[in-house]
Amino acid sequence: MTTPQKFKKLLSNIQLDIIKAGRGVKLVNNKEQLAFTTGILCLPFGLKSEKRDWSPHMEYYMDAFVVEDEQIDYFTKLDQHIKHIIEAKRDMLKIIEDVPDIRPVLRENTFRENTNYILKLNLKRDNNGNFTSFMFNDGPDNELVKLKVTEANINEYLKKGVSFKATIECTKIWYFKGKVGSSWAVNQLRFCKQSTKEEPPERPEGEEEVDFTQNLFSS
Repeated sequence: MTTPQKFKKLLSNIQLDIIKAGRGVKLVNNKEQLAFTTGILCLPFGLKSEKRDWSPHMEYYMDAFVVEDEQIDYFTKLDQHIKHIIEAKRDMLKIIEDVPDIRPVLRENTFRENTNYILKLNLKRDNNGNFTSFMFNDGPDNELVKLKVTEANINEYLKKGVSFKATIECTKIWYFKGKVGSSWAVNQLRFCKQSTKEEPPERPEGEEEVDFTQNLFSS
């Protein structure tokens, strides 16, 4: 796979196709597996897992919130391209409905009049159960540090409230009972630095209070 592009650049020269991949089908762009880097995503609920009958290993996934309006617009445009190629390749997918229910990449969830856009991302594992979705953090000198992720510590890294940017890839196009959609997985993930709020120092007796909100970005 070539180096994934940023989402905006990908959309400027997108050429989707659906091809056979073993017993299934997958989505490609310019004859390469469809992959790109996202904007900021966040985990409001942490990591989720489920056991599948056909696998000896637990499957891990996350429902990530897309927090940037620009990114939501990009996914809407991607949906249009995916819908077009699905309709063009309906014979390959063996679609029998005149108007199939093509599911968007993002799932909408409205709660208390607020609409959130959710991206379901799977974490990849090899046949031995090792995670092949790589994760990185910033070291003390802003160098990139690869994290050794195992089943014992993965919930510590992907906990409730963390945010990150990721390279994601479309792993397959699925068709089931009149519904058509795409599945996505994390290729690489880089955690965002968590902002910390420091308490202002104690003010010496008789000294005027300083407004710590002024000149925040002057240095």
